[in-house]
Amino acid sequence: MACAICGTRFDPEAEVACGSCPMSGACTLACCPECGYTTVDINSSRSAGLLARLFPSRTEGRPVGATLDGATIGGEVAIAGFSDAMTTGHRELLRAYGIEPGRTVRVEQHSPVTVVGVDETEIALEADLAKLVFVAAKP
Repeated sequence: MACAICGTRFDPEAEVACGSCPMSGACTLACCPECGYTTVDINSSRSAGLLARLFPSRTEGRPVGATLDGATIGGEVAIAGFSDAMTTGHRELLRAYGIEPGRTVRVEQHSPVTVVGVDETEIALEADLAKLVFVAAKP
């Protein structure tokens, strides 16, 4: 499994961080050992497993959610994570410009490229790259 926030790959069943929790035997959550982000483990949860079987295109190797290329122009969104399909170089470049999980960005435009504002800087992203950045509503 890959963490939706930091991208760390881990085996949810191998993690022992929750061993002291009284719910650990029946827990269907997976906690990232790197950043602590908690999500539902599709392999442990019957409901999540059913949804994954019913809607496979929404769960194949990526978190369910919106991408930067579809965010509302003029709005603010929180960066939720990066697709597994994104190269390490692109991931590092985006983080160098402040586009990283947990940060809020302003969406300025989508055509001909997606332009986002991070603090006082505007950054243009090609459509193919914007599709690999997952976003969530501003916290």
